[in-house]
Amino acid sequence: LNLGLKLLKTEVISVSTFANNKAKDIETYVVDLNLQLKDGSTKRITLNVVPLITGTITRTPLSVTFSETLFQTLILADTLPLKTEISSLHMLIGSDYYPELVTSEKVQLTDGLFLLGSRLGWLLTGRTPAENSKMPLSMSVNHYSNQSLPVLNLFVGIDNSLPIANNAEDFWSL
Repeated sequence: LNLGLKLLKTEVISVSTFANNKAKDIETYVVDLNLQLKDGSTKRITLNVVPLITGTITRTPLSVTFSETLFQTLILADTLPLKTEISSLHMLIGSDYYPELVTSEKVQLTDGLFLLGSRLGWLLTGRTPAENSKMPLSMSVNHYSNQSLPVLNLFVGIDNSLPIANNAEDFWSL
């Protein structure tokens, strides 16, 4: 509640994490937030405020050559780091709002690295090679639900419903 958001109520959510067999119940504050979209409008979302979403994350610059020209001309949903930095995650937008925020635009930049269109700006997602490293880093996708889903394999595999442009040149020729 450091953002001055009005408390609507409290509720208990059940959180499951990696390497744990049992969910943990956490009491949270429920607040509404007007999320600023790239077109200037806002989207009202309801959030659960938790003490900590995750530990710090390491953000590394991209080592792909097109990043300077391509990313300077696009509206990205987040900034790209110019050097390796340690950061904290302040908000996690759940799968309950995902379909309302992500559009059908999808551009393949390299093998395993994509730009996804969203109402927040372009989302860089996939395997990103780290600067000064041959090892790819994988971006994290987290899922929260207040209902248990018996069929978890619904979310496994490549989403073929979104069109894929073969390369960045195809994106610019639209």
